[in-house]
Amino acid sequence: MPSLERDTRRLDPELVIKEARALSLATEISILEESDISKVISNEDKIVVAADDVGNMLIEEYLTSQNVTKDTAFLRWHSMNSVTQMPVHNDGSISTKEFDKKMINLAQKEADKSSDWWRHVGSVLVKDGEIISTAYNSHGITENTHYIEGEPRSNFRAGKDIADLVIFSHGEATIIANAARDGVSIKGAELYVNVFPCPSCAMLIANAGISKVYYREGYSLLDAERILKNAGVELICVQG
Repeated sequence: MPSLERDTRRLDPELVIKEARALSLATEISILEESDISKVISNEDKIVVAADDVGNMLIEEYLTSQNVTKDTAFLRWHSMNSVTQMPVHNDGSISTKEFDKKMINLAQKEADKSSDWWRHVGSVLVKDGEIISTAYNSHGITENTHYIEGEPRSNFRAGKDIADLVIFSHGEATIIANAARDGVSIKGAELYVNVFPCPSCAMLIANAGISKVYYREGYSLLDAERILKNAGVELICVQG
């Protein structure tokens, strides 16, 4: 399983046991060898495995006839929750102000300009009540290149194995880049987007010093919401 080569589980089992004990993950901790599985099955009425790819493999290979319960593991990320869309918890921050609705509608109009069949995202950057810049997700070469030559993501399902195969610049990233190019400070600025930012854009927004993100809809992927909140960015859903 390639995923075992990419995190803490790559360590020698003895070191993993030391870590697990230090984290107090269980009262008794030992290494499970393939030869021991039959003993575990015969001695336990109920078996709990991690709700991840390794746990699923154990069930399919060795525990198909057992009473098995899946539970969370100390490592958060596995193939399913890495692509799970999570609702945004904006702590009740909702706006129905006319100005905010106007800006969100403008962000939607920007999104409608995009030729990206995958997702249309529009952004409006505002500071001190004035529009600094607008943008939408656009191709790095021309608006029609992906139709003429094809596009990498066409070969994959949505949300699967495509994180590094994007040749479109998201509207949020374009706005921040344009401000840097023009020497415009956006610290304390407010960003309006028609859909909630992706993780990469969330990190750019947080690092750029943007104070508020207004959005209309969308979900958080890979802790995008957590990234923004950790940086003190206020999240506001615009309704109406």
